[in-house]
Amino acid sequence: MKDNLITETNVYMTTYPNERRATPRLAAMFDSELVATLSILDTNSGSDVEPLIFFGQTIDLSLKGIGLKIPLVPIDERYCDGHNRMRLAVQLPNGSASFEVNAVRCMPLDKRDRGEGYVVGTQILRVLQYEGEFVDCLRSLEMESVK
Repeated sequence: MKDNLITETNVYMTTYPNERRATPRLAAMFDSELVATLSILDTNSGSDVEPLIFFGQTIDLSLKGIGLKIPLVPIDERYCDGHNRMRLAVQLPNGSASFEVNAVRCMPLDKRDRGEGYVVGTQILRVLQYEGEFVDCLRSLEMESVK
């Protein structure tokens, strides 16, 4: 959605009592597309097939990582070991930025029903496109969080 405005997002500085991140995340909901191999669903499957595209929404952003919610997909949690590179596109208010990321954490939205989807924590390996727009978006989110 290109019409998203930062003021329309649910923005707040994430603070956790046991924050482990060197770069705290800023909460923000933007549409996203994650491109991964079939092994995201089953690590025992081959990865020589066409990539799959999963639609989701960001939960939070930082210069080092992005948290996503991917609904209705039962992700194989073994995939989130930090060694599987994926491509991620995030629709920011000022354009779509794309990244190369590793999945470093996966948690089911509902532990009783893994088919409800997953929260995926990613580490940004590199920004592939529109790094300036991404940094500008983070600055805007940070300014909103201190208001």
